[in-house]
Amino acid sequence: MISIYGDRLAENASPAPGLPLPPQLANAQVFRAGLKLPLNFASQTQVNATVPYELNVNPPLQVLVQRGLTYSLPVLANVAPAEAGIFNSGPPQSAGLIYAYPIDGSAPYLVTPATPARTSDTIELFCSGLGGVNPPVPAGSAQGTQTSITANTAQLLIGNQTAQVQQHMPPKAVPQ
Repeated sequence: MISIYGDRLAENASPAPGLPLPPQLANAQVFRAGLKLPLNFASQTQVNATVPYELNVNPPLQVLVQRGLTYSLPVLANVAPAEAGIFNSGPPQSAGLIYAYPIDGSAPYLVTPATPARTSDTIELFCSGLGGVNPPVPAGSAQGTQTSITANTAQLLIGNQTAQVQQHMPPKAVPQ
């Protein structure tokens, strides 16, 4: 995902109406390496787009926004192979969107500073930016249309201790 900030980027505020994500919202489009990027949101001051997996990593590539017949100045930006981030459902000091599944089979719970995960719990992290997946997923497509695993092995440290990581776990019912 990338967020682009500026002035008069789109005609109005418009979230994507659904999946697959459209390449144009509110008369705005974003181009990177000649590809139209799927858009999650567009407004006069911000455009959010999804960076496709098929883009080469590391070389600087131009990003360009088009509104109607007007183009922005191109901006050079690198694509990193991965830049992991855990989704967060609360204030910045919260643990993130992390669920613990107790080894004794009791109900799963949201991990917070007040309810930390315990030794032997299985934890599930909701995150993005783990890099490419196999098989590849078309940019902007609906979640769950296929099962993929990360192309690179993820590593996780908890308190400077290496945690055992499973590349893929079947989706579980998340408590409400």
